[in-house]
Amino acid sequence: MVKIIGLTLILACGGLIGLTAAEKIKLHTKALRKIIRLLEESEIMIRYNACTFNELLEHYRSCDELKDIDFIAQDSICNDSDIKDSVCSNLQHTGLDLTEEEKHNLGCFFRELGSTDLDGQLAIILHYKEYFKGSLCRADEEQQSKSRLYKSMGILGGAFLAIILI
Repeated sequence: MVKIIGLTLILACGGLIGLTAAEKIKLHTKALRKIIRLLEESEIMIRYNACTFNELLEHYRSCDELKDIDFIAQDSICNDSDIKDSVCSNLQHTGLDLTEEEKHNLGCFFRELGSTDLDGQLAIILHYKEYFKGSLCRADEEQQSKSRLYKSMGILGGAFLAIILI
């Protein structure tokens, strides 16, 4: 009886490992959607309001879809240093599931924002929006192809280990 319970737990653990791996891919896709939304909001605010970087941050914090992004939160930004540097350093420790390359590009976006005229800023936003849309397409493809695979491999791995231990 104890052996059957143990084997069932091994099978369940294998399944949970597969589900966890599939969920990680889903979180990456969700994070990319939030970043694209942040870029869209930036484009709207700069195109129609010609706002400053601080006003952009305040808008991000008030927007329902973006206010849970941790690297733009009010309490995470140091007031004694440059606000862009503070956002970029917070970006390296964000809870969003982004790759290092994506974090680097998002940091470059924040550093470049406000360094040119209106048309230049809109071009910068368009450039990074295209980059993150490409990343989102790749993440969606990965989610479609690997999510089911991870779940199946987790369950099959647990079943294989349970059979070996019988």
